[in-house]
Amino acid sequence: MGRDHKCVCDQLERLQPGTQVDIFLNGNVLEDLIFTNFNLDTFCATFVDVETETGNIIVLDCRDIQALRIV
Repeated sequence: MGRDHKCVCDQLERLQPGTQVDIFLNGNVLEDLIFTNFNLDTFCATFVDVETETGNIIVLDCRDIQALRIV
């Protein structure tokens, strides 16, 4: 990945599907998400919520994520 992308994008590119993460996004924390997919072409990362909204799918642009906690 190019040097102009955030380190979170680099981490998601290498992260194994099924890994539990917490995401820090504009002052909010999305906890207990399961990483499912990352699309390098669109920068979209897909997660499944297993705690708050069980089964809901969350799609985020990795460039908008401020921090990623790998649980």
